[in-house]
Amino acid sequence: MSHRTASRSKGLTLVEVILVVGLIGVLVATVMSTLGGAFNKHELEAEAKRLASVVELVRREAVLRNEALAIAIDPDGYSVVQPVAQGRWPLVGQPPLGRHDVADGIEIFVPVRGKQRRDTVVVYESGELTPFDVQLTAISAEEAWYVASDGLARAEASLSAPVDRRPKSVILSM
Repeated sequence: MSHRTASRSKGLTLVEVILVVGLIGVLVATVMSTLGGAFNKHELEAEAKRLASVVELVRREAVLRNEALAIAIDPDGYSVVQPVAQGRWPLVGQPPLGRHDVADGIEIFVPVRGKQRRDTVVVYESGELTPFDVQLTAISAEEAWYVASDGLARAEASLSAPVDRRPKSVILSM
């Protein structure tokens, strides 16, 4: 009888192996989901800061060229283009002055302000640009980054939603 007991204690049963493998699988899935969210947060921040930098680069380029340029924004990315009166706006050049698609899982959202949706930022020869604010969100992150400018100040990326700095209409009655 002691011979049988000794041989049984040498190995693991199938149930024990399945339980250990299942526990390891749950732990790995938990760690991966936590790390994946942190990675997307950093990637989201990097995309927002890149967009703010591109806006400032296009501002300098418009002044140097002495011509208006524009940044056309869509949910998947943005393109630096030359505004023309009619037809399709041609791309300006190679990156960073060309087309940039944001990383997978990140989407750009242009909120509607008043009656107008501004999905194109026009940068004039003087360095001024149309006021804009853009929201970047990640599917797996719970936060959003915002890139905004009032048209005169530098474009900045931040975690907080931009404050509307445009002057309010005042109705005077006599």
